[in-house]
Formats: sequence, structure tokens, C-alpha cells
Amino acid sequence: MDCDSYIGIIEKIPHSSHTYEEISHTSGTCNVKEKITYKCSKCQQEKINYVGYNPDNHIHTEQRIIKEPSCTEDGKETVILYRL
Repeated sequence: MDCDSYIGIIEKIPHSSHTYEEISHTSGTCNVKEKITYKCSKCQQEKINYVGYNPDNHIHTEQRIIKEPSCTEDGKETVILYRL
């Protein structure tokens, strides 16, 4: 038998699972979800996990009137959130 002879069926070897490590973590705020980024140490694939909001992560909420209401038009206001 020489080296180029076919001897049997070639079987597929399943890939191994990812080994993710945390590479960055951004804290959530009252209006932006907490974001954790992971990277696989084997293939460098990244995944992002959004955890949730943190309603306590701001110092002060301020409402400002942008346009006063009149007899014929509604007014407009905005909310400003000051983060920690």
C-alpha cells in the first residue's frame, strides 16, 4: 500500500466551544443599558451582552421648558439627566 491509497472514511471532528473573556464593561444608566463585551480567546469572535438599566445612575433630573404652551399650540419640554 502506498501513501496515496484511500483507506477509510474521513470523519468530521466537531469544533470546540468558545472560551469568552470579558474585555469591556460599560455601566448602565437610567436610559442606557449596561453593556458587557466578551472576546473568544481562541478565534477572537466578539459578543455583546446588554444587561439592563440602572435607574439610580444619575445625579439629578431637570425638566426644561423649550416652548411655552399658547391658546392654540402645545408647549414642549425636555428632561436632562446628569450622570454620576
